[in-house]
Amino acid sequence: MSDVTTQQTTNEVVAEQIVHTVEVLDANLVVGPTGATGATGPAGATGATGATGATGATGAAGAQGIQGIQGIKGDTGSTGATGATGAAGPTGPTGPTGPTGPTGLTGLTGATGPAGPTGPTGPTGATGPTGPTGLTGPTGPTGATGAQGPTGATGATGATGATGGSTSHYHYRTETGTTSGDPSSAQLGWNNATQTSATAIRVNHVDDDNQDDEVFLDLVGIGDFLIIQDTSNAANYQKWEVTSGPTYNSTWNNYPVTLVESAGTGTTGFSDNHAVLLMIVNVGAVGPTGPTGATGATGATGATGATGPQGATGPAGPTGPAGADSTVPGPTGPTGPTGPTGATGAAGSAATVSVGTTTTGAAGTSASVTNTGTTSAAVFEFTIPAGATGATGPTGATGATGAAGTNGTNGATGATGATGATGAGVATGGTTGQVLSKVSATNYDTTWTTVAASDHTHTATYAARATVASATQNFTTATEATVSLDTASGSTGYASYDPNSWFNNAGDYIAPSVAGFYIVAGSVTLEANATGYREFTLQVDYAANGTWSDISSVRFAPNGSQQARLSTSTVVYLAANARLRMRLYQNSGSTLATVVSAGSYPVLSVGKVGS
Repeated sequence: MSDVTTQQTTNEVVAEQIVHTVEVLDANLVVGPTGATGATGPAGATGATGATGATGATGAAGAQGIQGIQGIKGDTGSTGATGATGAAGPTGPTGPTGPTGPTGLTGLTGATGPAGPTGPTGPTGATGPTGPTGLTGPTGPTGATGAQGPTGATGATGATGATGGSTSHYHYRTETGTTSGDPSSAQLGWNNATQTSATAIRVNHVDDDNQDDEVFLDLVGIGDFLIIQDTSNAANYQKWEVTSGPTYNSTWNNYPVTLVESAGTGTTGFSDNHAVLLMIVNVGAVGPTGPTGATGATGATGATGATGPQGATGPAGPTGPAGADSTVPGPTGPTGPTGPTGATGAAGSAATVSVGTTTTGAAGTSASVTNTGTTSAAVFEFTIPAGATGATGPTGATGATGAAGTNGTNGATGATGATGATGAGVATGGTTGQVLSKVSATNYDTTWTTVAASDHTHTATYAARATVASATQNFTTATEATVSLDTASGSTGYASYDPNSWFNNAGDYIAPSVAGFYIVAGSVTLEANATGYREFTLQVDYAANGTWSDISSVRFAPNGSQQARLSTSTVVYLAANARLRMRLYQNSGSTLATVVSAGSYPVLSVGKVGS
């Protein structure tokens, strides 16, 4: 209900503004040429900037105004600037290289036994195979991944502009005898005898109501739609899209088109001289896209884990077997004297080996091993130089987004800056309602003056307004009827305005006595009902002979049980004494009454454009 009330008030204000618009366009108003712009005075010294005041609360959204007349398609808005790229996150620090593993120990040499007698020299045996390489020590564990840095907040997406649009319709008759050229007054035609195969629609500038629609027909462009509908049956129609630039001739226009859809006799083809409605659907340009928000900063790189120690060197493989004896006997040497057999030496004790301390030496020095024990109980002390710096470790995963911090408190309001010095050329003093005027041709010679009321007051000579401020009117379901209005008066009050006695109370119509273009607006409110739809129409009797034609209409289907506030407006050319009225139709299944209360009265307003 609040939306309905807001719409009612807005339409009544717009209707009231029609009268005031006509005031400014009165023929009695003569505007003189604009005087030359005076020289700009030097700027006064800038005062210190005062503290920024707190932001005021957002005002309530204004109510929707009545539909304006069809506008010319605007240019496409420019593309919004690309948001700046976020700064790259810092590179993580280089992890230290692990120390080189120690070299495996050399086994102790066993004690030398006593020398036996020298035998004959045998052939040299083949070299045994090289023992297998010792196993590679295990790789040290990978260092832990650094914590993920916070993800930057995504910038807000700009709002998308609303798509504009407008619709108009005109009365015509079909012309099927030709497929090219001017289809003649009040007619439209196709460039193909099979209508749905046509690639162009031809429309004469004058419609079946004898209106010259050239101005509106010339506004049709690429992307707009033309709908040809049977006047008496909406189920018979053709919908066409304009695909390239129209050709504008002196008495008719040619529109290159593609069929979008059709139904009924619109598909099989309208008969010759058949009454149809030509509806023009103009599609407005889409508003520009809002700018992209800035990219958030990359999180910091986690530290690289330390390299594990090198595994110990495996033991040396066993010595290969001695080569086989030669099969070729060597020459027998002279037999030497047999020496005495030496006594068998005592068995040596088993040697022991242990590892002492391991020290990290300076980088670039040689490794060393020192035996601080004995030959039979060795204790090896190792000095291992530090290894070269290892390669940079991989970048750690981005850390999770940290929680948003709380808003800081508002700072105290700064002191108000000092007032700047007065600039030259602006006279001091003056009172409310006065304006600054030049006194002479001398620079900065000005004074405050009072403007007389007669300098800006004009009378709305060519306007009228009629309303219903008393009894309600009942409308029977499924029956169209004229909206009844009270007698208008010559006063300038809200309820009515009729200085030239244009309103006809008996016929419930307004008949302007001066030819020209007029702004026509009407509105009416029906009681709440959730069934069916309501249709409100403005009609004109061009020749004042009882033949009425639709010039603007609006249809509304309630969403739930609510009052139906219907309003529409248009601009139309009228001959002197042409008549204007309002009609209403509803199919709720029951009788509905108009709402007659402050802000909801049925109203019809008419105002002449220009003098």
